[in-house]
Amino acid sequence: MTAAAAPLFSPMPDEVWVHTAGSFLEGVYGQKGPPMFLVASLVSLYYSVSVAIKITFKWLYSVYGFPFPLSATIFTFGVEWLVAAALRLCGARVARAVCGSGGGGGASGGASGGSSSELCRAIAEQLEPQSIDRKAFWTMAVPVGLSIGAEYGAAMLALLALSVSFETIVTSCAPMFVLAFSLVAGLERPSAQHGLTIAAMTAGIALAAYGEPAFSFWGLFCAVLSMVGAGARWPFSQLLLERARLSPLSLLFYAWPCAIALLFPAWAALEQ
Repeated sequence: MTAAAAPLFSPMPDEVWVHTAGSFLEGVYGQKGPPMFLVASLVSLYYSVSVAIKITFKWLYSVYGFPFPLSATIFTFGVEWLVAAALRLCGARVARAVCGSGGGGGASGGASGGSSSELCRAIAEQLEPQSIDRKAFWTMAVPVGLSIGAEYGAAMLALLALSVSFETIVTSCAPMFVLAFSLVAGLERPSAQHGLTIAAMTAGIALAAYGEPAFSFWGLFCAVLSMVGAGARWPFSQLLLERARLSPLSLLFYAWPCAIALLFPAWAALEQ
């Protein structure tokens, strides 16, 4: 492994953490929702991090010949699971300690101090360790983890054969699969508008594939597999957060090991 590979093996956040942060804020702020500037910031961060990860890996592969996308993905998942475990272990206690040390403030600061204390308590509740029963683990947490592994592992493999621009065009059609899985899970109801949306996205993928000079069936297969993983991840995550009443942090804690387990056979077959 070359020293140039170090940036890829850093515990930098990815889209999953950004999505988790959005769900975390939703749980903290409740029905009124987080401020609009926080929502806009998370959306911008989501796409920025996604593109940055792809460009970084493509740069390492093209310039330094680093063809180990699954090794990088597994290592990153492992680091992020350790981060989630550490936050579960001490995050709630740290938040409560901050709440306790920041109390008081007199009459003039009573209102602001009360709102700050409520926010601290809400954050502590979101960081509190949670457990799920065996049925919820196998029917919801495992599918979330497997879909995460398929989404990111296949996306990194696709970059070995496709350009960043073409891979981004193809994977940007992931909402088509999100909609399909949402219909299957009963989160959305079928309609003519949904059908027209899927047809338009399918036509866009066909046009993008037809005009790509460096076309690769293997790369396209991996990109489509990544979209399928993304399409399954979002509905299953919503079901787990709502029906099992699991916090976003606990969701990642249970999902990461499943994602790593999915990638290990492919890693052993392709990178050994």
